[in-house]
Amino acid sequence: MLGRRQFLRAAAAGTAGAAAWPVTACEPRQVPPPRRSGARLIPFGTGWLFGLASAGSNQPGFDDSGLQVVTLPHTVARLSWQEWDPYSWEAVWVYRKHFDAPGDAADMRVFLDFAAAMTQAALTLNGHDLPGHVGGYLPFSAEITGRLMRRGNVLAVTLDSRFNLDVPPDRPQPYASS
Repeated sequence: MLGRRQFLRAAAAGTAGAAAWPVTACEPRQVPPPRRSGARLIPFGTGWLFGLASAGSNQPGFDDSGLQVVTLPHTVARLSWQEWDPYSWEAVWVYRKHFDAPGDAADMRVFLDFAAAMTQAALTLNGHDLPGHVGGYLPFSAEITGRLMRRGNVLAVTLDSRFNLDVPPDRPQPYASS
């Protein structure tokens, strides 16, 4: 098993994701019905709003005017070998994205592909909870076909980035899970 120190060294070397990057990329993938061939990837990394999660921040009507505009991949805290403070990113965050569906989305199954998230990702599209993801810095997908509207979609990704001994990379002793 890869320990936290080895994981962070690998991340800094570019061979693995850094634990300080809660979300790196999100790409909607349209998968056509079986009668069609090929899938289409749509870039989805720009225009995200980011900040600390609060009550209702996953809901469409939430006032997100105070959130920071970011592009994915995004880093909550600058990772460095000197004076790095993991507590600067160990919190619950929200990423929000307002978007319209592509014109041909009604004829296809639509998925969101996430390159990675740290540690627990809860997804909400237009106020409806979607299956989330629990795992270290790992990729995952979510189908949004049944919840996608033609216009005015709001996707919220709430990330609990606090250390959790049940999710790798684990926290070294003597720390306890909270």
